[in-house]
Amino acid sequence: MRQVSSWGRLDAPAHRVIRLTDPERLPEQLRSGPFPGLAYGMGRSYGDVCLNPDNTLWETAGLDHFVAFDDHSGLLVCEAGVLLRDIQRLTLPRGWMLPVTPGTQLVTVGGAIANDVHGKNHHLHGTFGEHVRRLTLVRTDGTTLECGPDQQADWFAATVGGLGLTGVIVRAELQLRRVAGPWLETEALPFESLEAFFSLADHSVADWEHTVSWIDCMASGHTRGVFMRGRPSAAEGRRRPRTRMLRMPFVPPYPW
Repeated sequence: MRQVSSWGRLDAPAHRVIRLTDPERLPEQLRSGPFPGLAYGMGRSYGDVCLNPDNTLWETAGLDHFVAFDDHSGLLVCEAGVLLRDIQRLTLPRGWMLPVTPGTQLVTVGGAIANDVHGKNHHLHGTFGEHVRRLTLVRTDGTTLECGPDQQADWFAATVGGLGLTGVIVRAELQLRRVAGPWLETEALPFESLEAFFSLADHSVADWEHTVSWIDCMASGHTRGVFMRGRPSAAEGRRRPRTRMLRMPFVPPYPW
């Protein structure tokens, strides 16, 4: 047994942790393992939804392989333990990026699907699950399901945002979006009332992809805060960050 905590770190109950590393062995591991179990990625979920006190956690961070990436269509196939950070490192130098990213890059693909995370561009690009084209799901009876919007659609709908309750996500196919570069044009605008906040929000929807606001909870007698907005920029005035470019070999058409 091992103590495991989640994002809030309010508690660290004991768990029986089983590390998953081989997709081929997953059906047998889930079928023969102790129950009940729950998939656990990086533990960045809000609250305690990724915890299963006094029971089993299937740790998926070891399922971290890229399977295939198509430079022309932006389709990426990877295992569920791949981090969103590593997807951006692989694809941004090639002109592609994830359409939706949450507030931390240290999130697994499986966790992003299970929580159906959203970013600051929710009003334009929706949630993470809207860009998942297919996923492989292994259940505790050892069965493997291939799901998507047009295949096993009920299972797919129950798994996206299902908090891991339908089984363990093993692999996913994601549709990335074409981008001109990694930079954003941003503005930070103070406001002094709710009316001003709503006006900024309404006037930003059409021209700004990302919007977020902070309210000053210490202000007394009136409302004030900062409204931040951003949109992709193709400007090349800034130097590109010096990061190691991940190499992705050509992979022939993959079997599902």
